Amino acid sequence: MNALKTLPKFLVCAAFAALSGTIGAQPITLKLHHLLGPTSPAQTKMLEPWARQVEQNSGGKVKIDIYPSMSLGGKPPQLINQVRDGVVDIIWTVNGYTPGLFPRTEAFEMPFVHTNDPAATSLAMRAMFDQYLKEDFKGVHVLFLHVHQGQGIQMVDKLVRKPDDLKGLKIRIPGQTGSAVVEALGAAPVSMPVPDLPQALSKKVVDGALIPWEIIPALKLQELINYFIEGPNKTRFGTTTFQVSMNEARWNSLPADVKKAFSDASDQAWVRKVGEVWAANDDGGIAIAVKAGKQHIQLTPAELDAFKVKLEPVVDRWIEEVKGKGIDGKALVTEARRENFPLMSRASKPSRSVSTRGAGGVGRGIRSFKTSGLLGGTTPPPGATNASFERRSTSVIGITTSPELTSLCSAVIASTKLYPSVSFRHIFSGIGCNPGTFSCTPSIP
Repeated sequence: MNALKTLPKFLVCAAFAALSGTIGAQPITLKLHHLLGPTSPAQTKMLEPWARQVEQNSGGKVKIDIYPSMSLGGKPPQLINQVRDGVVDIIWTVNGYTPGLFPRTEAFEMPFVHTNDPAATSLAMRAMFDQYLKEDFKGVHVLFLHVHQGQGIQMVDKLVRKPDDLKGLKIRIPGQTGSAVVEALGAAPVSMPVPDLPQALSKKVVDGALIPWEIIPALKLQELINYFIEGPNKTRFGTTTFQVSMNEARWNSLPADVKKAFSDASDQAWVRKVGEVWAANDDGGIAIAVKAGKQHIQLTPAELDAFKVKLEPVVDRWIEEVKGKGIDGKALVTEARRENFPLMSRASKPSRSVSTRGAGGVGRGIRSFKTSGLLGGTTPPPGATNASFERRSTSVIGITTSPELTSLCSAVIASTKLYPSVSFRHIFSGIGCNPGTFSCTPSIP
């Protein structure tokens, strides 16, 4: 009899406990660890908006706590092992801080593979990830990859306009690929994480740095650097690849809807936005330096060509080096340049032009010319056919006939997919390419 009396109470308590557990379920809390400060654009303009979007997508099932400035311990090069070992859940880090660990993404850091558009390069890595890059990322689930605007040359008191100007100087580099660039220019590379740079400059440990402009305000480099040097049209001397990745076991433990919340927040539109954020950060950084009275040097095309002559062998040597690891470096570089073809520049800046060498010198038949930024067409230079376009586009490329350029037709098509706000209707000499139907029929004899 007593048992019967207590049974309903048990059932009621059990039901209440189950209901309370459902209503008051705690979110999955994840730790995101990174190397820069809490006020850095990397956190305020990229990591925080992304984390909040994931949380919103999950309907409150996920909470991401961000730990900047290596506040959970360790040095920046240890971040990748921290996430692989499960010490933290998510990291944002520089691939080059652990030399040799991510050889495939090094292709995008090669000089003149990335030229001047971080959105295009970041989207290229996304497009190539499954087929070309995934093998490097064992033990983690990559949420997204990106690059910054690219490496400019920042010098304390030495104006650099030609490769010989760097001979014998000590230059801070971001990683292994930067080391190859600096050595090819006759300087001595000094590797160090970004936060160590101001002290190294002030103590004359280095004479300058290979680094983008966006870091200027965070490190107050306008107080230490006098010359900020880049090529025409913001062309840079390589770039740095970054990853935002989660511990693989942690990822596998997440419910399907939570995984979708992450994937949706890390989609193609987001990767494009990240590129635009880093480009804008760079513009803001150099503006601060110029306001402080420092010199922003843009090399002439002829001056840049002298650097290209010195640096193209860097790519060739890298291709040979990774061959020993069973990696087809030539295929990686070729595909990276094709995916990163400058036609895919940001559509919001109609005055932007494209280097006459194209994506790092792909195809010597490339000519470039600016649009007027108005509706209608423009006349290309001699040797290229007319091209018509609608709305405000970036640069219109006229291509002369050359067997090297058949693959670039697909880059035109990719542009219509990646930048739907711009309608491209290009007719290339010798190439039958119809972006409207997304078909490409090479017709070069």
